[in-house]
Amino acid sequence: MKTGTLLLLSAIVIGLFILAYLFSRKVRPGSHEETISYPPFTIKRKNIYSSRYDFNTGRTVDDSRSYYSIYYKDKLLTLPEALNLNSGVPGLWKVLILKDALQPALLAGSKSVYLITESEDTCKITPLSEQESDFASFQWLDSQNGQPGAKQELYSTDDTNKDCQFSVSRFLLINRSVVLDVNDLSIHPVNINWDQTQGYSENNVIAFSPDKKSMVFMGSKYDGKDYYALLTHNFISNHTQALPFDRTETRLHEPYMPAQDWLNTYFSWKQNAEGHEVLEKRSLDLLPAWEGHFTMEQSYSVAPVKEEMLDSLAAFIKEHLHLQEADVTIQQYETGKEYTFNAGHHKLEITYLDNIQTVYLSPHILDKDEDGCREAIRGVGEAFNLVLRGGVYQGLFLGY
Repeated sequence: MKTGTLLLLSAIVIGLFILAYLFSRKVRPGSHEETISYPPFTIKRKNIYSSRYDFNTGRTVDDSRSYYSIYYKDKLLTLPEALNLNSGVPGLWKVLILKDALQPALLAGSKSVYLITESEDTCKITPLSEQESDFASFQWLDSQNGQPGAKQELYSTDDTNKDCQFSVSRFLLINRSVVLDVNDLSIHPVNINWDQTQGYSENNVIAFSPDKKSMVFMGSKYDGKDYYALLTHNFISNHTQALPFDRTETRLHEPYMPAQDWLNTYFSWKQNAEGHEVLEKRSLDLLPAWEGHFTMEQSYSVAPVKEEMLDSLAAFIKEHLHLQEADVTIQQYETGKEYTFNAGHHKLEITYLDNIQTVYLSPHILDKDEDGCREAIRGVGEAFNLVLRGGVYQGLFLGY
């Protein structure tokens, strides 16, 4: 190919990249401003609408964002410089109204979070958690019938017409580093004493004590294999208690997402000599039967089990869904076999995962109705759990 032709092709390619870049920076004209009155504060939110070209997907994606500012008695507030440290997007990402507080109070921040109140006719800005790397997170400790709700992360997003009201419950865990009591706006740093954890590291929060002073972390450590413990941390006294447990004895399938009734089945609260509410293991004459469980993807797993459980569950599915021989396909592989079920509009499959001793029921890759398929899987799983609770197939279970 001639040099002139190569230069021309190179110029065309460079030109296309320049056009793509310019297109990626294209701003959709228009913005919208909102004012939210919350005396003695005024929240102003400017919504900027834009789009950009995403090279990964080859599509134009929405990149609109809202930018907040707070006025106290008509004077613009200036927040600490830490607000913009390594945030990527400067400025306030969110301003939230704590409507259940005894006095006007705001939460404001990006990766760092601040409490804004009024004290003696002056605005007070209190850093709750300043950080440079992780996204800020909120988790209500008592929003689900007195137990923790889901953790939420704070991002810079388009909040057009969204309500700034945030109070859901009373105790709010912020960035895993401080608990805010919304009722009286008292602040309780979370300082885990490592000398009290027996070497376990805290993971996600799974429970809240009846006296509303302690949260329970799932704790873990690795010493040739994984070990687990419940870490009860009293954020009033900063006392931590570690309670190791055995996964087999407590039928714990997914350590970081235990079933809703798991803790109360195998543990109970008691008051120790220092007056703190702590957990103790229940003494059970007979352990509950093994059951299957639903994953975060709403598939169904039966574990830890022998490979024979695969045939047992396959036979149950065929009978439960009233399938014929022609509706069931078996594929034999070097690593094992796989069942495929054509159940009306749905296509399901089960396989045995030898490395984790699990029989796994999930939608087939060719299924076209994902939501309907997952609903069918839940029906199968709940029906099979009923059989397992009756004591059937318990001899096929192993141990963690």
